[in-house]
Amino acid sequence: MTQSDHEIERLLKRIKLEMDDVKFLWNKQWTKRVASLPEDIRTTFKQIRLYSIDPKTVVNSILSTPGCPVFPPLQWLHLVQWKYVDLAKVLECAHTTEIDPKQTHVIDDKVELSFHVTKSVSSIRNAAEHNTAFSMFVKALTFVFPQRWDEYSEYQTTLGRLFHAIEPAHHGQIIDYDHAIQNWVSVQWHIRITDPTAFDNL
Repeated sequence: MTQSDHEIERLLKRIKLEMDDVKFLWNKQWTKRVASLPEDIRTTFKQIRLYSIDPKTVVNSILSTPGCPVFPPLQWLHLVQWKYVDLAKVLECAHTTEIDPKQTHVIDDKVELSFHVTKSVSSIRNAAEHNTAFSMFVKALTFVFPQRWDEYSEYQTTLGRLFHAIEPAHHGQIIDYDHAIQNWVSVQWHIRITDPTAFDNL
C-alpha cells in the first residue's frame, strides 16, 4: 500500500468517526439523486466529500507532488473543496515579482494554512489575462479532478470564441459572466459548466 493509499484510508476512517451521513434526514434523497448523475460527476461528488474532510492535508500532499501545476496555495484549498477560485489571485501567481512575509490564514474556523503570499501586480482586465489565469485553473482542476478535463477544455474554447467574436471594449462583460458561472457551479456540484441552460437566470 502506497503512502497515498494510507492517507486516503486514514481520511475515510476519520469521516466515519466524525460523521454518520445516514443519520441526515435528506440522506436517501441525496443518495438517489447522486446515483442518477453521470459517472464523472458522481466521481466528483465522492472526491469533494473525501477532500473536504482534511483539505489542508490534501493541499500539502498536492504541493509535495513533483510536477504539480503552479497554483496559489489558498486557491488550491478552495479548489479541492469545489469552492470558487479567484482567477485574479491565480493571475497574480503567474505574474508576481515580489513575495510578502509568511502569512497564516484560518479557513472556516478549523483549517489553518501558512504560506508565503505574492504581492498583487494585476487583475483580470482583458482576454489575454483571463486566458492565462483560466489555463492555469484548468490544469490545477484536472490535476485533482481529471475526469472533468474534456468539459472544462470545451468551456475554455467557448470563452475563447466569445472573446474573438466580441469587441474588446465589451470583454469585461464576458469576464463578469464567467465569474457568475464559476460561482454558480461552485455551489451546484451537479451542473456541467458546458450546459448553457443551467445559467439562463444569470
